Amino acid sequence: MMARTPTQNALAAVELMRDGRFAEMGDMFAPQVRALVTADAIQRGWAAGVDRYGPVVATGMAVSEAAGPGAVVVRIPVRFQHGEVAVVVSVNNAGWLTGIQFAAAEAAQPAAPWEAPEYVDVAEFDEKKT
Repeated sequence: MMARTPTQNALAAVELMRDGRFAEMGDMFAPQVRALVTADAIQRGWAAGVDRYGPVVATGMAVSEAAGPGAVVVRIPVRFQHGEVAVVVSVNNAGWLTGIQFAAAEAAQPAAPWEAPEYVDVAEFDEKKT
C-alpha cells in the first residue's frame, strides 16, 4: 500500500466509489475485514445513496480526527444532485480502511471544542502540573 495520510486514503475511496471502480477498493481495506467488504457489497451501498440522492455533484473538504488509539475517522461532505451526506471513513494507523458509512450531512462539520457547562465557574479551578 502506498504511504498516504488517512485523509488521502478516505478521499481516494470516495473517488473510486464515485467512479464506479469498486473492485479496486478491495486492497484498501484492512486484511481482517476484506472478506466482509466485497466489491459487490460496496457497490450496493453506494448505489443505495445514488438511487436516493442522484449522481455526485461535488465533494467537500474532509475533516479528520482521532477515534481512539490507532484509528482516525475522516468525514467527507458529498453533495449529490438531490441532497448532501457525509461519507464517514474509518482508517487505522497503518492506512487501511476499516469501515465506510453514510451519515447526515452535519456529521461532516468539525467537532466544536469542549466548553464548560454554564453552571461551572471555571475560575474556581487551577491547573497544576505534577
